[in-house]
Amino acid sequence: MFITFVAGAAAVFAMWGLFPARYEYEPVVAATQFALDAHRVGVLPAASSTPPPSNARWLGAPSFRASALLQEATSGPGETDLTGGWLAGGDGGNTKSTPATAFAVSLAAWSLVQFPAAHANAAPGGAATARAADAVRWGGDYLMKASATAGANGTTLVAQVGNWTADKLWWGRPEEIRGPRPALTVDVGAGAADLAATTAAALAAASVVWRERDLAWSIAAASRAAALFGQARAAPGLWARNVDPDGENLALQLAIAPSARLTTQYDKVLWAAAWLVRVKERGGRREEGKTRATSQPRPPHPLLSPQYRASGNDTYLLAASDAFVRHVYEEGGGAALAFTPDAYFFASNVLLANTTGM
Repeated sequence: MFITFVAGAAAVFAMWGLFPARYEYEPVVAATQFALDAHRVGVLPAASSTPPPSNARWLGAPSFRASALLQEATSGPGETDLTGGWLAGGDGGNTKSTPATAFAVSLAAWSLVQFPAAHANAAPGGAATARAADAVRWGGDYLMKASATAGANGTTLVAQVGNWTADKLWWGRPEEIRGPRPALTVDVGAGAADLAATTAAALAAASVVWRERDLAWSIAAASRAAALFGQARAAPGLWARNVDPDGENLALQLAIAPSARLTTQYDKVLWAAAWLVRVKERGGRREEGKTRATSQPRPPHPLLSPQYRASGNDTYLLAASDAFVRHVYEEGGGAALAFTPDAYFFASNVLLANTTGM
């Protein structure tokens, strides 16, 4: 027992001594932005653009993926232009996954909103801030295209571009891809709350970031987010079950990449509601929350606070309250501390607490 105690104490002191006095965030931010730049498709920015692209020299000329994946210009519903965005990478291969794109956009936007000073200090002249904002816009522009078509049952939303199984059989570089790049779409009004809410959250987050950079685009993104959110609440359901209710379409199931599949919906609705609250609040309550004395009693959770649940003056907070309860009781949410493209519950709680100051 004594030896175990001494060994444990020694380990604690050793970790204390090795604990860094300062984290080197600069290379982490740079590596993240490099990865996002390297996965871009479409007309890539020129070397002289502001902010400049990453030094991914193997990508070739700035327009290499515009010509190689030109078929995406007419792959969407009604020949919608679906160029742009990022390749999913990893288990998604060279497909373009809307859930993965939405996660990347909302995460990058959140980092800018929550830690502006860290981005400002990560590179000289605010370069890290500019590149992060540019990444948010790049993904946001693609999501605007993916949600631009009106269908018989609300918005026709693009879930994925490319066939996952066919893509896995391609052993060449993505810029050499030839052949069809089909778009897998779903009518949100028929039940696709998971995909619609995820997209809505990303566009709302992008709207916050770009409010002072491009107001017209910010307003357009926020309006699209609100419309998708309303449809998600009106027509609950998982998009993959929508397109194949019985799960018997083997070809379709093999075409869907793992990165595009979602297993819950209400945590995504909660995430979207949290960002729409942020759009509406404009950080007002968050700033008030920073000044609250720590000696005061902790206020109730914003989603369970009686004044928000009983009042009708904040649609998005009431919607968040409903999604919070449904995710916990109907989907078994809250069991794992995770923040992934398929798990937004705890991130939503943090964002709401920061926005409302409660």
